[in-house]
Amino acid sequence: MLKIDNSGEFGLNKLNKADFRLYLLLLIAFFIVSAIGIVNHEMWRDELEARLIARDSNSVADLLHNLKYVGHPGLWYLCLYFLAKLTNNPTSMQLLHLIIVTAVVFVFLYYSTFSNLQKTLFCFSYFPLYEYGIISRNYSLGVLLIFTCCSLLCREKHNYIFLAIILALLCHVNAYSLIISFTFALVLFTEALIKIFWFNIVSVRKSNLFISITIYLFGWISAIRQIIPPSYLQDEPELVGVVNQASQPDKSILVTVIKNSLPEDLDIDRVVTGIWRSYIPIPNFFTQHLWGTNILTENQQFPRIASVNSAPIIATLLSLLLLLIFAAVFIRQPKVFLIYTGGTLLINIFGLLAKMPDLRHNGHLFILLIACYWIFFYNSQADFTAFNQAHYNLTQHSIFHFVNRHKSILITIILCIQFYAGVKIYILDLIKPFSNSQAAAIFIQKNGLEDYIIIGSQDVKVSPISAWLNRRIYYPEVEDFGTFTVWTPKSTKHKTNINQQEIIEQVEKLSKNSNKLLLLLDKKLLETNSALSFDLIASFDDPSLVEEDFFLYSIN
Repeated sequence: MLKIDNSGEFGLNKLNKADFRLYLLLLIAFFIVSAIGIVNHEMWRDELEARLIARDSNSVADLLHNLKYVGHPGLWYLCLYFLAKLTNNPTSMQLLHLIIVTAVVFVFLYYSTFSNLQKTLFCFSYFPLYEYGIISRNYSLGVLLIFTCCSLLCREKHNYIFLAIILALLCHVNAYSLIISFTFALVLFTEALIKIFWFNIVSVRKSNLFISITIYLFGWISAIRQIIPPSYLQDEPELVGVVNQASQPDKSILVTVIKNSLPEDLDIDRVVTGIWRSYIPIPNFFTQHLWGTNILTENQQFPRIASVNSAPIIATLLSLLLLLIFAAVFIRQPKVFLIYTGGTLLINIFGLLAKMPDLRHNGHLFILLIACYWIFFYNSQADFTAFNQAHYNLTQHSIFHFVNRHKSILITIILCIQFYAGVKIYILDLIKPFSNSQAAAIFIQKNGLEDYIIIGSQDVKVSPISAWLNRRIYYPEVEDFGTFTVWTPKSTKHKTNINQQEIIEQVEKLSKNSNKLLLLLDKKLLETNSALSFDLIASFDDPSLVEEDFFLYSIN
């Protein structure tokens, strides 16, 4: 366990040699294990979509324009934009992500308040090792900023300007990071204002505090403007364009951005069970595409009550129980209690409204729990302020004593389960392909088919092939060539439910100008009426962790 000296601060200079060596060994082991996992991980469309948007933007202003309907702020995309100027290799994004997630583990090991056992379990748990580690998206960047904020809060004196900069950057990672940033900022700045103007505790200069609030508000407002798409009424009925300067400098290549690929009917079970799914992320190993599943909520083997599957009901009750337990733990410290309960509530509300209850989204509930426990333990060891001590005296009920006495055991049990889930799916990713997109691209390259015109549908699913081949694909959905696939809400040109006969008709038109055509589909081609013949030359439908299968046809 990391010790606190008289200053009440954690850090590298407070470590003994044994702990320092242990953390260095864990950091090296994590880097090696993650590197092996990343090398063997086949990126899927959500990973490569971000790279395509960054790669095919001609300027920062163009990048921000192309992000109008993505629903994410631009910090991760900005990193990828500058990276794309250095290299065209898609794996460079994975190297950048490996550096970021290793930095996450570094900050956690050397600055967090957890025991050595808990730190070891966390390093190789589900989210840092796999979901936010092996899979290269913007989430690990948010975790790095959250943990950096925690390390700054575990100091006797807070540098509010530095905190404001970190929290403002956190707003620009994704919507869930923005929510966590908002709860941290609201509670911290409110606490500081109360100390100054109510209790006359002059621990921070008023000018610095107001500068900090200004910095944060600027970051928060600019992130909100990026997340919320332009008004449908003001939007132009054209697709967002990216100019491919290398091939057609005089023409904007139609590319589209998926504003919302989620189903119309929200599965509310995945929202109300979010705490269970994020704290206990054991996948349902009995299904084929098991990534993002849960052994309880997606298990159809549980007994049914009045023809209703009882598993989601049980998971909902367990989510509520876990929430109440940790709320009872954190209630001794109002600041941590408000961050935990407020952040958890807002994340679930956003998941409900935005139809985003997937495990990778719910994972922020677990990260919030870790952050709150980190700060809570530090404050428990440090001296209480008069305000916190008074509140502490109000929570001397036997229930609070019980949960506080066993809180460390509960955290360790959760981390053990997370460790099992992380190692298990990590091994599965080594054995099974995550996605079949890379295999399809390699086949095209090895068989000398790169100079063929590729017609790809459904554009959403075949777009990773464009990233691997570093070229455009003809998308029947938009009747044009493109890379990443996006449409504005008002666009009527994009066809989301295009059928195979319509695809064949467009292939026939293209065949008049070229006899070197390939058809790439995410589903097998059924019999169609056409003068052309379609021969299946390769199928990529091996069992994978995510549903991305491809069927490649030659056209004669």
